[in-house]
Amino acid sequence: MKAQYEALLRQWCDALLDLQIKNTGDSARDGGILCPACSVIHGRGHDAVYPMLYLYESTGDPRYLEGAKTLFDWGEVEFCDDGSYYNDSQSEWCSTTVFYAISLCEALDRHGKALDGETLARWEARLLQMGEWL
Repeated sequence: MKAQYEALLRQWCDALLDLQIKNTGDSARDGGILCPACSVIHGRGHDAVYPMLYLYESTGDPRYLEGAKTLFDWGEVEFCDDGSYYNDSQSEWCSTTVFYAISLCEALDRHGKALDGETLARWEARLLQMGEWL
């Protein structure tokens, strides 16, 4: 059963990677996931850092590590000074911060060893800021 779950997770994450915006030079877009239905980058895409890191450790495929890192970087666009995250750029609602905090916490706890020291420190600092807001 685990192989079937992982195959489905790979299918979903591969689709997200295909939709991820790359190399435009625009930090408000690079790393975000473009919705194919409405051409908007919806919030909560950065929640996928956990499944991406899981797949990186499971498969060794560097696309998943890069995808997670660029999702985190894109998520900085939605970060607020108080430690919360906007749901997306079209909304000032920030109560979904808890879901990103859970994803980031699980990613760090279970797969943090996959990250280089600088990235790990940035992700931990961001989690601390979210935790203080929560």
